[in-house]
Amino acid sequence: MAKTKKALEKYPVKTLVVAGGVAANKGLRERLAAEITDVKVIIPPLRLCGDNAGTIAYASVSEWNKEKLCRLGSQRQTKSRFLIRWNKRVS
Repeated sequence: MAKTKKALEKYPVKTLVVAGGVAANKGLRERLAAEITDVKVIIPPLRLCGDNAGTIAYASVSEWNKEKLCRLGSQRQTKSRFLIRWNKRVS
């Protein structure tokens, strides 16, 4: 909670979105709703707050389909949104 508050001080945003597995923490959800009052806090329903693996997989396939790829360890790796180049034979 302290890190979140510190980040909100450093980066003056209007909205805080809490997502992924951490957003499934009931205690954290309650504290955020109670303690963060100067910005809008958005927390998805619990059924949508699971492991991020599904999201990463979907985003990766989306980038694959657009052929936005780079070789692992390449200079572009740090600039690329997705770091793994899959073998084209995998579909």
